[in-house]
Amino acid sequence: MDNERQNVILRIMKSEKNVTVHDLASRLYVCEATIRRDLTAMQRMGVVRRSHGGALIAEAADEISMFVRMNVNAKEKESVAANALPHIPDFKSLFIDSSSTALALAQRLDLAGKTVVTNNLQTALSLSRMEDINLIILGGNITLSSVSITGSWTARQLQSFSFDLMLASCASIRKRTAFEKTLDQREIKQ
Repeated sequence: MDNERQNVILRIMKSEKNVTVHDLASRLYVCEATIRRDLTAMQRMGVVRRSHGGALIAEAADEISMFVRMNVNAKEKESVAANALPHIPDFKSLFIDSSSTALALAQRLDLAGKTVVTNNLQTALSLSRMEDINLIILGGNITLSSVSITGSWTARQLQSFSFDLMLASCASIRKRTAFEKTLDQREIKQ
């Protein structure tokens, strides 16, 4: 989220599902106009759906829109990509997940003569502009918020490939365990 208040609003909405502007303004000690601006911004991110006098949590609130994620912390993603670039081993085939950070890194790689497979529409569109790349996009169920393709059919397609390299990110890491926000994304990355 853009700010801490929006994160608090999201936590409240995850537990209560729908809220009113008046209630949020009272709880967060801000004016109703501020809450309306926050909810409008959160609706653009695909996190909430505005309703008369309030908002409802969007069905896919755990998956922020790929278009939003590409711009959130863009400088940090570029820094991660620049730092990771020297550590990329030689490869001929690559899988890129639906991560905006992985896309930032992939855009810096020389992919000429390489086979690249992705389950993300934005990644496929971005990389399709590169010359001499063998680009494959997986089929399956499209998740609008992440602009990704997931589902059991997608996972089965991945089983027919063998990759030299995978570019992916996850929702969080604890100790040596990675966590994802949705089971569909977990299935693909597994």
